[in-house]
Amino acid sequence: MIEDALRRHAVEGGDKPAVVCGGEIITYGELDSLSDKLADSLFDRGVGRASKAALLLGNSLEFPVLYYALIKLGAIAVPLNTRYQTAELRSVLDHLEPEALLFHERFRGTVERIRPSLKPLRLCLAADRKSPEFSELLRKGRDVRPEQRASEGEEMICFYTSGTTGDPKGVVLTRRNCLSSAGMWIEAMGFSARDKLLITTPLWHCSATTAFMLSSGIVGATLILLPEFNAEDVLRTVQNQRPNFLWLVPTIMTLLDRHPRFREYDLSSLETMLSGGSPLDPETVRWWKNAQPHLAICNGYAQTEGATAGTLLRDKDVLSKPHSIGTAITKAVELKIAGAGGSEALPGATGEILMRGPHVMKGYYRNQALTEKTIKNGWLHTGDLGHFDGDGFLYYDGRKRDLIIRGGENVFSEEVEAVLSSHPAVAESAVIGVPDDVWGEVVAAVVVMKKDGRATPRDLIAHCSNLLADYKTPQVVVFVDELPKTPTGKVSKKALRDRMGARRTG
Repeated sequence: MIEDALRRHAVEGGDKPAVVCGGEIITYGELDSLSDKLADSLFDRGVGRASKAALLLGNSLEFPVLYYALIKLGAIAVPLNTRYQTAELRSVLDHLEPEALLFHERFRGTVERIRPSLKPLRLCLAADRKSPEFSELLRKGRDVRPEQRASEGEEMICFYTSGTTGDPKGVVLTRRNCLSSAGMWIEAMGFSARDKLLITTPLWHCSATTAFMLSSGIVGATLILLPEFNAEDVLRTVQNQRPNFLWLVPTIMTLLDRHPRFREYDLSSLETMLSGGSPLDPETVRWWKNAQPHLAICNGYAQTEGATAGTLLRDKDVLSKPHSIGTAITKAVELKIAGAGGSEALPGATGEILMRGPHVMKGYYRNQALTEKTIKNGWLHTGDLGHFDGDGFLYYDGRKRDLIIRGGENVFSEEVEAVLSSHPAVAESAVIGVPDDVWGEVVAAVVVMKKDGRATPRDLIAHCSNLLADYKTPQVVVFVDELPKTPTGKVSKKALRDRMGARRTG
């Protein structure tokens, strides 16, 4: 059990750093003791087994203390996206109806604005070490273990995904789901107590919390967090804290390698760099391999609905299988491609990626209909399109809802975006379908140019027509200063469709 692992590390190596954040350290002994005290105080304030505790917290030492306290209570942690606007946060909390809301002091104004419209809370306070309320909870709590323990089938954590439907979607994960995911990452990456893991993403991401914070706590490694993301802070932290594992997303890889002071920092402690969120650009991989020849580079594909465990492209394949998202992370994960009518697709044929295993979520909170639509016979229907090659490697072909059908021909937006990105003037692009009186839909490209980039819509259309079939070539090209993004940093195709909805061709 999770609690037993934490206690064992506290007893066997209590002075070892468990979490480092912004230069501050909490040891395993402190983490175990403080989470016991906090669990005891929270229980006295009405937070217990199956209680939902919303956490509006940035990366901090308070986060893991609260996380483990809630685990020990058998309560359900609900980390909230700190980039939510007030209306988004209110919508999520109205849907969740939590018993407790714990927040960092910098969010007090937001909380005070929305609290009057929320269902009454048993507990609402600033979970900040500078907060007298939080200090009082830690002071009054007894350093004892809760008497009752939750079973593996009970709910442990809930993540609200950005979604594109506009309705809050709470992904409910049980202890078994989380332990399975953490176990898969431990097995695949070989995590042990010797490791120091630097995580560049916020802890309200499932990957940071479930794949890495939980994995680190189970094996007794040291977790290193950034209070806020800054590219140079990542480089500085690697040099100063000497992590051997780095978790990031492809965008951060690019921000790091383009940083003007990149070569001034000593990154020699790094042994493995894991990316996730989208396929890796082969040129970026080659750049890093030249800059850091000793570094193993891997890429993962997963979803919150699968507790962020799915596939892994290992270092030995990262250059020989460009653009692949790998193979199943461990034997516990089953994968298949569902073609037309639900039948299993042959290698090379694109269909929906399906996943099955002990890590697949329990379901969506208060949405049984969507749960039944998404999980069928144990298979998670990801809504992502992909295909296997002849060697069994998986490739991501875009979101199912991003498929453009032009005159009966399927166009995958990711393929067109990759071609647009190969133009030297293009910084970023997003491809969607717009209504057309003749073809039903045609391809439209929304493009952000580089600062010194020079190209006309006609230039980009000509570039695409040289590399793509005519039906895949954008018929509409629109330039914008920036693409709309979801709170998790992904391009919002929904916002683009809404913006382009009135545009009709033909």
